[in-house]
Amino acid sequence: CFLPIAHLGNVAAPAQSLFFDGLSADFHNQAYRLYLTTDEDLTYFNTKEFYTNIFYISNFSKDNNFQSINLLHTQNIRPWWNASLRYNLYGSDGIYKNTKDKFSSFIFSTSYERRRYRLYFHLKNQQFKTGLNGGIVDTAYLSQDLATTVIPVRLENAHAKLRNLDIGALQLFSLTKPKD
Repeated sequence: CFLPIAHLGNVAAPAQSLFFDGLSADFHNQAYRLYLTTDEDLTYFNTKEFYTNIFYISNFSKDNNFQSINLLHTQNIRPWWNASLRYNLYGSDGIYKNTKDKFSSFIFSTSYERRRYRLYFHLKNQQFKTGLNGGIVDTAYLSQDLATTVIPVRLENAHAKLRNLDIGALQLFSLTKPKD
């Protein structure tokens, strides 16, 4: 959900929801939670024909470039076995030096549902890279007629990385015959 949130910089930078939704046990990822796909958010498919959805957006700005691409492809390998790929990429250059942010997410999932046995499997690789500039050196630069990308900042090459690699499987076996 991208409504009502406060970005702590650019789009694809850490963000905070404006609604209090309780304290999370996963507090070290709290600022990235709006981008991460949790196990509860995963969708497993069963399609008769393959399905592909591609979404791309860009603001085509030289000063504050933002791009996003979302790709979903799913298809059944057999009538009871499906595989899907999801790829999401958000990137923003930012308006100040060293504020470039990038988030990428790759998710492979498969589901097998036949007779009494079911298997749901996923592999998620989600990564953030956030530029950290430490703030501008002097606020006097803001009153000058300078492009924000040339205003001196405290940190020129600092950045933070966060990687979330997750593999999960759920197997179910029914003791009774399934009903149609």
